[in-house]
Amino acid sequence: MILNNRIVPVPKKIVYNNEGICAFYPATIRPNQRFAAAIDVFCRYADKVGVSFQVKQDARIFVEEKADLASGAYTIKVDKEQVILLASDIAGMNHAFASVLQMMEIGTDGQQIGLPDTTVAMNACYGSIATGKVVKL
Repeated sequence: MILNNRIVPVPKKIVYNNEGICAFYPATIRPNQRFAAAIDVFCRYADKVGVSFQVKQDARIFVEEKADLASGAYTIKVDKEQVILLASDIAGMNHAFASVLQMMEIGTDGQQIGLPDTTVAMNACYGSIATGKVVKL
C-alpha cells in the first residue's frame, strides 16, 4: 500500500516496515482522558465511512501523549500487534486521526480496519512542496 498519495497533507516521513504489509485490527481504541474529544470526533467520522469504533480497555489502537512533539505534530506507529498514535496536544491528535481515516482499509464487516505496517510522522508545518508555499500553524 503506497500512502504518499493517500494522505493530505503529505507526511514529513513515511517508513514502511515488512514491506508495508497490511494488518487488520478490531475497530477499538483504548480510552485516554487527555484526548477524549479527539477520540469522540474520530469515532463519529469513522462511523460515516462505515466503521463502528468502540472505546475499550483491551483495544489494540492506543492514543498517547508525547510531550516533545510540536503543537499540531503527530506520529503513527503501526505493526502487526498494535497501532500507536502520538501527539503533544489535541490538534496533533486530530491530525493523526485524520491520517488514519485516509490510510485505513475497511474490513468487510465494518468492525475491523486494515493499516500498513508503517511509521508516519508529520510536523506542525504544512504546505505544498510543488509551489514552495508553507503555512505555519
